[in-house]
Amino acid sequence: MLIADDIKDNRELLAQLLGPVGFEVRMATNGVEAIHEFEEWRPRLILMDFRMPVMDGHEAIRRIRAMDGGEIPKIIAVTASAMEENRQELMGIGADDFISKPFRDTDLFQKIHVQLGVEYIYAEQPTAVVQEEAAELTSESLANYPLSLIQSMRDAVVTADLDQLLAKIQEVEARDPQTARALRRLAEGFQYQKLLDLLNTQGVH
Repeated sequence: MLIADDIKDNRELLAQLLGPVGFEVRMATNGVEAIHEFEEWRPRLILMDFRMPVMDGHEAIRRIRAMDGGEIPKIIAVTASAMEENRQELMGIGADDFISKPFRDTDLFQKIHVQLGVEYIYAEQPTAVVQEEAAELTSESLANYPLSLIQSMRDAVVTADLDQLLAKIQEVEARDPQTARALRRLAEGFQYQKLLDLLNTQGVH
């Protein structure tokens, strides 16, 4: 599997997510590198970021599809926008599917399953303690925190900046270690949609 993304943290997060479950992973920082890796390695699936320097994902997908054997790999475009016109454009230039940032790990694994037909062996469910922590954590739990802190965490989730998110959760820990622990579990588990729901600033004062 080839991961093409110009942001180091994004590449490493995906590699940490996909590598341990059995996928062989290589990484590229722009479209030119992605094309080079395709020529040299012939990955079965490419996660292609939408916006990259040197050559963006649009052009890289077009060029790969035009190359010998370029019709073979499955390509999932990764974009920060979920607008329908972007979806149509991406599918029109040769992407097989797309996923919007931030995304849940389960959504990504499902899309990989659909494109490659791989099956997963799932570990046991989290312990009751972890489930209880997640269940008790609500947007109201964060109502007494500064709006600036909540917004900073939300921004970090939207941009998939795990380092920044964990740094902000560290500020929460000074007030409430249990809440910080629950937030950290969600962050490290890539539970982005759950975090976005919790960090909904409309419910925070």
